[in-house]
Amino acid sequence: MYDFKNDFPLFKDRDIIYLDNAATAQKPACVIEAEKEFYEKHNANPLRGFYPLSLEATDAYEAARKTVQHFIHAASETEIIFTRNTTESLNLVAYSEAFSDKTRLVAITQVSNVLGRPTPVEEIVRRARKSNAVVVLDAAQSSPHMPIDVQKLDVDFLAFSGHKLMGPMGIGVLYGKKKLLKAMPPFLTGGEMIDSVTRDGAKYAELPHKFEAGTVNAAGAVGLAAAID
Repeated sequence: MYDFKNDFPLFKDRDIIYLDNAATAQKPACVIEAEKEFYEKHNANPLRGFYPLSLEATDAYEAARKTVQHFIHAASETEIIFTRNTTESLNLVAYSEAFSDKTRLVAITQVSNVLGRPTPVEEIVRRARKSNAVVVLDAAQSSPHMPIDVQKLDVDFLAFSGHKLMGPMGIGVLYGKKKLLKAMPPFLTGGEMIDSVTRDGAKYAELPHKFEAGTVNAAGAVGLAAAID
């Protein structure tokens, strides 16, 4: 019988029983090595330079985005926004979605972090559509344990964290339908989320970079992709 604990350096030569995966999961060696390799071989600021190392970093970062796209079956990689965690992803929606007095929003978890019970997401979405409600799905607990297909679920937004998926801390994901993301203003400003600036205003970058201000956590994204793989 294969001893899966051997995949996790933290357990090596230590008598540890760890039961707190709902809070954060331990990291297998392949994830740690993926982050380490990025810093040792490809470290540069993604999206900000045209010299070879920066292009390598950009390629690694965008490849991680494609991995996440396929993982949750999104229609396009431009619908994948990298954040710090589920909390930041949900706050991005809360601050940037163009809500009004008539807006209806349904926010649900796919799996409870208390009871572990799955939520009947598809049925809730069907009912929400009758009221033209926006549906936000928290997949922090479900993403490590069950297949996710955002197109089949038909949710408008979905969020999860890397660290509960055996990926690094400090990297999270927000999925959003392209038409909604395009209509939303940026959550944070600065860095690569700007395309051009004039005295009269600014033009924001195209998706997904409009929502990824400043220097991104490229090594964390690479580590998340390794965890998914």
